[in-house]
Amino acid sequence: MGARTLAPTGGMIARRHHTTHLDPSIQTARIVWQFEKVKLRGFQGLILNVARQFQLIHTEIET
Repeated sequence: MGARTLAPTGGMIARRHHTTHLDPSIQTARIVWQFEKVKLRGFQGLILNVARQFQLIHTEIET
C-alpha cells in the first residue's frame, strides 16, 4: 500500500527534474547534496573505525 502511494509522487518528481535539468544551479545543488550525504556516511564510518581501533589499543594496554 505504501509503495503504491509513493509511486505517483516519485514519477512527478522525476518529470519535474526533466523540465528543470536545464537549470545548472539545481543540478549542482543536487550533486552537492548527494556528495554531502556520501561524505557524511564516510565520515561516520571513519569515526567508528577510529573508535574501534582505540578500543582495541585500550584493551591491549589493560591486559
